[in-house]
Amino acid sequence: MLSENHFPYISRKGVKIGEPLKKYSRGISYAADWSSGVDGWVAGNSTATRLASKSDGATSKNNVIEVEATVTTNVRFSDYADSSFGFVGGQRYLVAFSVFFDAANTTAQGLELRQWSREGVPGYGAGEALVNVGDTWLDVSFEFVATGDTSVGMSFRMTSNSSGGNTNITVGDKFYLADYAIKSLG
Repeated sequence: MLSENHFPYISRKGVKIGEPLKKYSRGISYAADWSSGVDGWVAGNSTATRLASKSDGATSKNNVIEVEATVTTNVRFSDYADSSFGFVGGQRYLVAFSVFFDAANTTAQGLELRQWSREGVPGYGAGEALVNVGDTWLDVSFEFVATGDTSVGMSFRMTSNSSGGNTNITVGDKFYLADYAIKSLG
């Protein structure tokens, strides 16, 4: 599990777990609390279920969200509601999370990260999606600069190919998220 020791830029100090962060300025951070549910995140064309833990045989993560496709297009899990961590255009953000792709997936090949409904995160957007490494936890951390102001946060969208296509997903394909955190660097 990622923590302040692994990723010192992200801190929960002074922030109650699950508390909405309305102020968008340097140093504001948000860490998802999936210990009792989805923490205000929204499942689109999918179901999101909290699991106590998920293991790949070598690594076990606690408080995991399982996202399962219920239709064949635009399958996503988004920080759109109660967590309220929006982006400010031109500001840098530091993001960290762990992702696991189910090896039993039929057509899902990765994830595309969106900073709002139509804008990919540079390096992880359309044509640059995270690729399914299959049945192993992948720890991801990166910085990016927001391209516009939004009142919504990150969105993870399942892709059916390495170029970010989000159609032809097989109903029942899954991905898992754990340890999501984000911080504004200014």
